[in-house]
Amino acid sequence: MIFYHSWLYRSILNTEWFMWTMVYLVLGGNLLAPIVAWFYAVMRRRRKTKRETHARMPHRTS
Repeated sequence: MIFYHSWLYRSILNTEWFMWTMVYLVLGGNLLAPIVAWFYAVMRRRRKTKRETHARMPHRTS
């Protein structure tokens, strides 16, 4: 396994700060994903109801 003796693995990937960065990124992603999904669903529902409201409104012909 040449990879485990490479500079990239020894100096960056196998360091404590890199591992904690990965932990925080995964934790942050897991916490933000439901919020982003909820926001997307709410905005999509609002856009849909806005279109239906505009479709039902009579057009002015004056």
